[in-house]
Amino acid sequence: MELTYTYIQKYRNLEDLSLTFSNRFSITYQNDEIKIENNNQEFNVFKNKVNNITSIVGKNGTGKTNIIDLLGMRMDDRKRECMYEKHKYFILYHIGDNEFVIEGVGRDLIKDIVNIPNGCSEAYSMIVKYTNKKFSFCNYLQLEKEEFSKLNYLNIRSFFRKGYKNLFSFQKEPDYTGYFHRYNINSNTIPFTEKYNLIQGLHENSNIEEIFKTGKKIEVKIKPEISYETRLNLKPEGTFLLKYLRQNSNKPNNKTIFIRSTIEKYLHFSYETYLKIISDNKDLSFEKLNQEITDEIHMISYKTGQELEYYFTILRLIMDKIGPFDDKESVELYYSAFKEFINVTQQLDEKYFTENQIVSPITNKQDTNFYKLLRCIEHYVNHDRNYLNNILSINFEPTSSGEEAFINLLSSISSGLNLQFLKESKKVIILLDEPDNFMHPEWSRRLISILISFLNTTELDCYFHIIITTHSPFILSDLPKENIISLIEDENSSKIISYQLEDIDQTFASNIHTLFSKSFFMNSTIGEFAKYNIDSVINRLNSNKPVTEKEQEEISGIISLIGEPLIRNKLKEMYIDKLDHYSRRKKEKEILEKIKQYEKELRWIGENDKDL
Repeated sequence: MELTYTYIQKYRNLEDLSLTFSNRFSITYQNDEIKIENNNQEFNVFKNKVNNITSIVGKNGTGKTNIIDLLGMRMDDRKRECMYEKHKYFILYHIGDNEFVIEGVGRDLIKDIVNIPNGCSEAYSMIVKYTNKKFSFCNYLQLEKEEFSKLNYLNIRSFFRKGYKNLFSFQKEPDYTGYFHRYNINSNTIPFTEKYNLIQGLHENSNIEEIFKTGKKIEVKIKPEISYETRLNLKPEGTFLLKYLRQNSNKPNNKTIFIRSTIEKYLHFSYETYLKIISDNKDLSFEKLNQEITDEIHMISYKTGQELEYYFTILRLIMDKIGPFDDKESVELYYSAFKEFINVTQQLDEKYFTENQIVSPITNKQDTNFYKLLRCIEHYVNHDRNYLNNILSINFEPTSSGEEAFINLLSSISSGLNLQFLKESKKVIILLDEPDNFMHPEWSRRLISILISFLNTTELDCYFHIIITTHSPFILSDLPKENIISLIEDENSSKIISYQLEDIDQTFASNIHTLFSKSFFMNSTIGEFAKYNIDSVINRLNSNKPVTEKEQEEISGIISLIGEPLIRNKLKEMYIDKLDHYSRRKKEKEILEKIKQYEKELRWIGENDKDL
């Protein structure tokens, strides 16, 4: 199944907009009729599993993200939205031969389709046939029993607007239409294990150097960050931490230091949390309750060699005290989460520990216990509440911001492709909303190549269509211009329109400066401040007024800073002409003044000669 065309009569800021996603067909929608012509195109620059890439470009506010949202919306969300919004649009897919699927909102847009049942809802998804330049209804997609190739959407981005969490597209259950599954993935909240698996997989396939170009060893670093101001009096005198700080003889190993210091810090933190709860409650006696818990802690026995049992008995007591002021089930989870974290940490080899963090290099061989620790942490932090109280920072180092963006992006794609309902997929449409944001230009230049290489090595037996919004000319230079949807705001109507890049011969392997100069990127290829200063110099040189010495100094200074040779040399020429012009004017004026002076002297001589 192939995404071919979308028509939007109204969706957010988009109106009367036609979008083509396949070069195999020429599709138009006019006067409530959909017309299709087969282009009989055989050549495709994209091969193997990635068989299509579409880029949507345009300035901010032209609706690029809105198109991604529309394509990535599940049927449940379409139905709910059409109850409150007057949106109307349809999306057309080609199944094979003359069979198509059409889904959308607004029955009146498709009234030209023959035999549509009277009970068709405003939000629909149906199979149709195109014969004799007319569509005819075959069946609703969700009722169709014949096995068409399943199509899935993965909508991946680093930021979703407020309210997106309420969408059904964040649920991992399949869409009830049966053939369209859509799932939203936030690349900034991707599980740690997915990133770990990705980097390990790159090592196994020897792709780590191809992507990161350095052959560097990436490590996972887990560091407790527990802050508190109030200390709890623990046994024995001075506690493990103070005892260790006071005497460095018989120093314990790093693993022991890490585990015991982490537990003690968490006890202080939990105790301080309880004190804050009772101090904020004006109906309670802070002094009385504080004394009670202090006395109960002192009653807990301590035995050498059973330090962890002692610590967790105290933690159990503190959590029981907090329980009446919070949801008891949640409090129990806080206790269980920290205890399990410590228990799993104890299973790690000592080589992974420093005094204050756990460090594990990622290689082509997985350490089962370390992976188990990552899974444990994930299990308790990926909730509305972080049941490990946000006490851990987990980082993949060393990575630049560009490398981190790539790790997040590729692990998000990998996470989506591992979803169970994608296993039977024959086509996956990956929606990427400005994934190159915050990337160095070199990373942006390599993005398409890395995506193609990565997807071609996946185990899924399917094809991929990437739809990517961008501001980067590097991405466009990897695509034929027929694969680019350009959005601009019409100056007369203020409507967003899509237009063909007729003024560019081709974008594929095109010069970056040529692409940058097009209006869908920017009005000028230099910074606005520099442009203002250059325009000021041009206006001054074109004026009829002479330039003062101060202005000459300023103009020559600005010209000397200009990096573009053509602009710099042209301004130099204008500047010299200006000075030559006024130099000649000055000499002419001086000569005229002298002539006038000579004429005056001659008149005086003539008059005096008569008198003589």
